[in-house]
Amino acid sequence: MAAARAQGLPRLRRRSGRRAFAAVSVSTAVSAAVLVAACWTTPFRALSRSRINGSTHGLGGGIASSEVAAAFAAPTAGASRHAAGLVHSPALESIGRLGLGGRVVSPITVAAKGFNSVVTEVEVEEPSGGWPTLTVMVISSQGKTAVKESLRQLALQKYPAGQLLEVIVPGASALAEDAPEELRPLLRDFTTASPISLREEFASATGDVVAIWGDDHVSHNSRLQLQVAAAAGTGVTVLRPDWFFDPAEAQFQRISKWPTGDFVEAAAPSNAGESLPEDFLQLIVCADPLTLCGTRTGLMEAAANVKASQSPTQDMKELLLHLKGPHAPQIMTSVEWAVARPLPPATVAKVAKPGAELEKLMMDAWPRGRRNRQRDALTTVIADIEREKSGPSEAFGRAFSEDFKGRLAEGDLNSLTQALQDSLSRGTSGDVAAAVVKVGNWYGLASDQSDKAARNFPVFFAAFSAVRSFIREDADLLEWESLGTVAEELVRLSMKLWGSNDDVTEALCMVLSRELYREESKFGKGSAPRTADITGTLGLTKPLEAIARATLDLPVEEASVHSLASIAWALSQAKVQNAAVQIKVAKGVLRESDKLTPPDIGKIFVAMHEREWFQDEDIVAYLTEALVKQVQQLKKSDPTLAATLAISQV
Repeated sequence: MAAARAQGLPRLRRRSGRRAFAAVSVSTAVSAAVLVAACWTTPFRALSRSRINGSTHGLGGGIASSEVAAAFAAPTAGASRHAAGLVHSPALESIGRLGLGGRVVSPITVAAKGFNSVVTEVEVEEPSGGWPTLTVMVISSQGKTAVKESLRQLALQKYPAGQLLEVIVPGASALAEDAPEELRPLLRDFTTASPISLREEFASATGDVVAIWGDDHVSHNSRLQLQVAAAAGTGVTVLRPDWFFDPAEAQFQRISKWPTGDFVEAAAPSNAGESLPEDFLQLIVCADPLTLCGTRTGLMEAAANVKASQSPTQDMKELLLHLKGPHAPQIMTSVEWAVARPLPPATVAKVAKPGAELEKLMMDAWPRGRRNRQRDALTTVIADIEREKSGPSEAFGRAFSEDFKGRLAEGDLNSLTQALQDSLSRGTSGDVAAAVVKVGNWYGLASDQSDKAARNFPVFFAAFSAVRSFIREDADLLEWESLGTVAEELVRLSMKLWGSNDDVTEALCMVLSRELYREESKFGKGSAPRTADITGTLGLTKPLEAIARATLDLPVEEASVHSLASIAWALSQAKVQNAAVQIKVAKGVLRESDKLTPPDIGKIFVAMHEREWFQDEDIVAYLTEALVKQVQQLKKSDPTLAATLAISQV
């Protein structure tokens, strides 16, 4: 059989051991609310480490609803409406639909042509003190480097001449040559190096008001005037994105429901008898922090509590939660605008068309030619893999070699997953293990690859999905050595993903939330086949259970202690319990315990004592005795090891 496998993986599966398998994997399903909350709150690091009204809040310790409510409370009798963040002024009345404290009030028509129409000309009443001076900070939703299109969009805004003092953008000198002529003299780079300090940037800004401008936004030309006029009365405004555009498919979708209920469900266990204020839910779930606009002094004070990370986008999200009292952000809904990015997880949306002007603005910003170039690049990769019938190493290497700088269609990503899964079927057992190692070594898991990783994460996840599906379905085609390598690599990959940079973690949460909702629509709410741990949330419990089943069909005499140690460690980390597998692994380890290396001993020790994977007391006793004996032997044969152990015990 081994000789036959050298020519590729045969399609004849082993089945005998399946009947003996009686795994008792953790059955607690991950509810949609948990992943939704993780997705929305991972960027909002303030929930876990910042203080709201003097108390620390977080999903782990629970969100103290009463204290959160205090930050967004309605004014009491005689209290200042301004202090409560609920100012209503003539400037606001002229704007249109405006959300006060997260609550959308009745719309005030401003020459709108229809529900979905873009107002071609909006006359915004000048604030009583005149138009304030303005600083615009351009921040990318995908990382730190803004795209050139954002400056062209900014140049279309009709803010009074001379009042826009500066445009702060990463890589200002590189962008200047292609920037609109009127903006070139205003461009300057951030004053702080990576990581960017928002407090220092606000302090160095010259405008009285600072507006954040996301580089994937397309807006009506009155947006800045509308937001600045509102900020003159309320202190801080922010927009809610209702229109989302997929450049790969040239398709608009409009959100009809935000997942505020799921967020409440996730926080409910630690908020017995309390409820989160609607204002807070609207802000944390619905608002886009890259539309923040407020007074420089107010933003600077709030930013003092924001610890700089590698992603300014994430820092802006945290900043929202530090803006309280008179600077509590007010959600505006009067501005016609759209974003070119995937829908947030768990939102309900329908394909629709905005007004003609907004549609034209978006199509001009992301023309079909640019969409086709990105799609053609991915379809070329898929075609190359299929035409050349590439093996796993070549196929996965080809997918990771490209840098995709645009949005990719879900259908094309699914096709890539299938092409990569087919390549795994063409490889040997060793080829499959090598491909899994390649996925685990993806460059995006390194903290210094934030921008590129965020852009190309969909391709990485397509490759990850191919591995996950193949192992779940065909783990019984692998030999001992490959099973050990694959099991350990999958668990280590889980650890790397959840410990990666903010951009990758946020992209991961988005993808997993969509996966989970699809599963729940199939299996029912709360019944999705996932477990609440680092491997289970990634959908790796079933593949690791398949690896456990595969070991029962292999003769233990062919197993090396190295692969057995890897399997024991990985299954213990994933909480995959099976008495038959434990006995088989223990027998194999005891059979050749004299070949255990220090790493092998460490893995078995973790599985045995830290994770308590081995359930039989006699097995634990025999393994402990064997490990102690081998450590003593290694100390005798390796003086360096003996010295190291002696130092560690001091």
